[in-house]
Amino acid sequence: MDTVIQSTVDDPEIFARRITHMRSYLGAYTGAFRTGDTVYLSGKLVHTEDGPRSGFGIELTPWTAESYLATLAR
Repeated sequence: MDTVIQSTVDDPEIFARRITHMRSYLGAYTGAFRTGDTVYLSGKLVHTEDGPRSGFGIELTPWTAESYLATLAR
């Protein structure tokens, strides 16, 4: 395991389209969004490896000092 201190993402506009998952440990977001919804997220970037559900996602967790937010786009 490696600890990443800091990093940047090349071409963030292009990379953002690769973020297809949201992992939430917050009960407030349970069932709040459906497949195909556009959601603005602020959280931790994660990579999941779970067969067809593998990919990049944003993790929302209350157990960090970082802020977290999910808002449905209109």
